[in-house]
Amino acid sequence: MISLLLCVVLQDPVPVPARAPKADPIGVTIDERGWPVLPDEPRRPLAPPASPVGETAPRIVETEAAQPVEQGVRPADTASALPQIFTAVRSPSAFRSLGGITIWWRLSVHGPLGETIGVREFTQLADASVVDRDRLTFADGRVIGRLGTSIFAQRHGMQRLSLAEQSADELGLFGLQARLPWAFADGQKFVETASDLVSLSGEELLRVRLQAKSHGDAIGPSPEGAPPVDTFELWVAAAGGPPREFVHTLARSGQRRRVLLEDWREVAGVLVPFRRVYVDQLGRPATTLEVLRFEPGAATADRDFRLQ
Repeated sequence: MISLLLCVVLQDPVPVPARAPKADPIGVTIDERGWPVLPDEPRRPLAPPASPVGETAPRIVETEAAQPVEQGVRPADTASALPQIFTAVRSPSAFRSLGGITIWWRLSVHGPLGETIGVREFTQLADASVVDRDRLTFADGRVIGRLGTSIFAQRHGMQRLSLAEQSADELGLFGLQARLPWAFADGQKFVETASDLVSLSGEELLRVRLQAKSHGDAIGPSPEGAPPVDTFELWVAAAGGPPREFVHTLARSGQRRRVLLEDWREVAGVLVPFRRVYVDQLGRPATTLEVLRFEPGAATADRDFRLQ
């Protein structure tokens, strides 16, 4: 399960209970030794033999988080702060005009000293004009895709219904990564809740807070009894420029994933972060996502995102 490689737990800075609840990795069952248990795959031995590059098991980082120290916080303008970000990376309409995009990803898992302990590459086909058309193809023969709320999963051409539920979270995660930050311009899916200016290490940063809309399109705290929603933060220099950091807090588990956005490059008139580094509370890399190639203009149709 690729999305497990990205589970860097960043909690709010509150006192840690005597026994913190175990995080709920997205769509993956974890056995007593910390290995992911996937359908149709044997359980790995306690001491796994040396694996070739691309087959190394993920390193799960579960740490007590501490958010950046904030000083001199003051409210930003009441108007939306997103236009400032889109001025730097280009408009959402410019991104949507890319049409079908093909992304070749390299995912690297790092050890406690920052060393690379595993690498895997895969391909994503996405429709930039909408937020929920994606297909991921992996070297192990697995192909998963979504067309709106319809999800499919197959391996070596055979449909695997048992993988569909897991695939929904995985497709959502990489679907957001492929469209970051333009996805937040979709007012039907997300809402900007607040923004503030933060002085950090002598530099003034703009923090934009957003959240997914609930099923009832409620804005702000979810009504009593309503399912919680994910929240997000984009950090950008107050003076302008593309986002430097992205924070995703999962409503289901409370996990906080802090991502450094680096190596912005222009592709067909828009700026894309070619390097995304998931870090722990000390800023140490845990997982790195690199864009090897980003090609816009692919011809896509509904059939590309559903079971063939």
